[in-house]
Amino acid sequence: MRLTEITARMPDVLYERLASDTAYASWIARGEPLLRLLTDPAVLETVWNRMTPLERRVLRLVMVHMGCEPFDEGKLERRGEPSLSGAELRLGFTGLLRLGIVFAFRKSWGELVYVLPEETLAAWQRLLAPELPPGGRVMAEPRRETGMLGYCAETGLAAELFHALVYAAKYGLKLTKSGTLHKKHIQKLAERNCLDEAALGGAALKFAFADAYPLKLAVVLDCLLRLELAVPGTDEWVLEPEALSRWLSLSAGEQNRRLYACWRSLTLPSAAWQQHALILLERLEPGEAFSSADLLNLLALAGFLPAAGPEETAERVQSLEQICLMPLAALGWLEPDGQGSYVWRLHPAAADDTEEEGALIVQPDFEILVPPDVPPAVCWELGCLADLVRSDQMSIYKLSKETLKRALENSRTAEEIEAFLVRHSLYELPDHVLITLRQWMKPFGQTEFREAILLRLADAETARSVAKLPGAAGHLTEPVGEKDFIIAPSSVQPLFDALERAGYMPVRPDLKGGPNAAVYPKLSLPDGQEHEETSGLAASRLSGGSGEKGLLYSRHSVAYFEMESTLPEVSLLYPEMSEIPGSWLRDFRSYHPSTRKEMIEQAIRMRTLLLIRKGGRDYRVAPRKLQESRGSWCMTGWEQTRTEGASPGGIARPWEEAFGKVNEIRWMADEWQEMKLLLPGINDQ
Repeated sequence: MRLTEITARMPDVLYERLASDTAYASWIARGEPLLRLLTDPAVLETVWNRMTPLERRVLRLVMVHMGCEPFDEGKLERRGEPSLSGAELRLGFTGLLRLGIVFAFRKSWGELVYVLPEETLAAWQRLLAPELPPGGRVMAEPRRETGMLGYCAETGLAAELFHALVYAAKYGLKLTKSGTLHKKHIQKLAERNCLDEAALGGAALKFAFADAYPLKLAVVLDCLLRLELAVPGTDEWVLEPEALSRWLSLSAGEQNRRLYACWRSLTLPSAAWQQHALILLERLEPGEAFSSADLLNLLALAGFLPAAGPEETAERVQSLEQICLMPLAALGWLEPDGQGSYVWRLHPAAADDTEEEGALIVQPDFEILVPPDVPPAVCWELGCLADLVRSDQMSIYKLSKETLKRALENSRTAEEIEAFLVRHSLYELPDHVLITLRQWMKPFGQTEFREAILLRLADAETARSVAKLPGAAGHLTEPVGEKDFIIAPSSVQPLFDALERAGYMPVRPDLKGGPNAAVYPKLSLPDGQEHEETSGLAASRLSGGSGEKGLLYSRHSVAYFEMESTLPEVSLLYPEMSEIPGSWLRDFRSYHPSTRKEMIEQAIRMRTLLLIRKGGRDYRVAPRKLQESRGSWCMTGWEQTRTEGASPGGIARPWEEAFGKVNEIRWMADEWQEMKLLLPGINDQ
């Protein structure tokens, strides 16, 4: 779950509690938004330095074993370490909740589930492993320039989305009664779609109408809906002009970044180590060759990969390929070299090229060459007045009499078409091309069929009376004979209302509603203009919206749970504390064997610790069970060796902090001298 979704749903009371925390208060007082603070490196470094060793330890546990996968308290405890008691685990985790590192959601039956946001995991990984250790990677010499290419170049998700938008504008997207696109649309869109469906299969996506849509098409249609570029109606998907204008006003680089964020959020792997692998992958530079084995080696060196044997390591390599790398290659972000390695082709973090925008090259044979750096808005308008012949590193469009007629029918004028080609062409248009275009477009509009409606009145006297009605005369476009008028479709309702007010009781026409042909929208923004509305609702829509409007199903239902509005208090970790004798918590004492037994049983129930003084030395013991033994009893558990602070502080080597070792013990009832009950957070200072 993304942090943007969480902060958008955050209850005011929870926001105020987090904003008042000393870790964030000074920044928020200066007007900094909490969303930025929770991922800002400087803020996180301050938070890390203020965290207790126990909180740092639990954060590592969550990052390494849970990642961004939702989890409950039981799952967290099962992933705990022998050197960490249940009470210590709960105390450290409470600190993470109070710091806004982890968030709680409440299921309908009251059970809590916890989430570490995606952006938070990435920010902490970058902070706690700021420099990637050498992993045998080399800078490759890719077959083409790497970086952020325009989406008109070759195949990729952004390119396929663009082609689907052009198709929808030209031919419409009619629906069947079952709610799916008509088979002819599915067939045409699938034929034009160049995504590798087999490679996409490793992501194990589930989606609506899986029996009707091929996977590669479902991915593109999901983007249409999730970005609200198309809105489902009763019988068709309708392009949304404002959303379309916002989308096409973005640079190709920004489009790819938003599509990548949307894809990543939907398909983030369930295994924490795979999530870390994906984050590490994003940190590699364009042109830096890597393999699955390289990523696993980096993970292990950085401390984010649990140890495994050779067989499990081979399985990890294979699963990383299928689940992460191959789908990213199929969608155009990665480029395989055919020998098991990859490089970034479209890096989601790459800066946009600041050089001049590319221009069209109009050929004498009426073909138009489109370099990859031509802006999206220009490609969109070109799609209206020319047909795509081939999409490769250099896309090729073809002008014809039919394509120009289509553009004219979609409210473009001959003057606008000519001005568009002149303005966006790299070279001057060939004379014969310009002359031919003018000849092709000149007859348009000299004869015209228009949709109109006939208003038929009973007789000439009624016609004269209606013509005098207030609010009616302006809608009677043209008289036909003595008792009929031609009116425009848009005049039906106001004229109907005027006649009703006059008491005529008109018969409502049986209108089917508009032409059948799709309308190719004109952008509401000038070509190349960046839309300024990239925050708030518009930004959330372009970056994935609510996650409920696409075809692809999310693996998790956390988004449907209610967000917990309160933060846990340390005192609530021990609901039985009021029943515990105060002396058990205050002082070392030599207790009667029966009292010792009670204290041990209490520690086991509360999953907490005992401090035991034995042979002149103090031991921290997490008891596991009591066993009767030859008329007496014995305690088994883990003895902790506490060495926090042995390593330097700060964040230079965060995973190397020494927390000590654990030794399994089995002590008889009379083997120690004194003891007391230890409740972390209460009497452990």
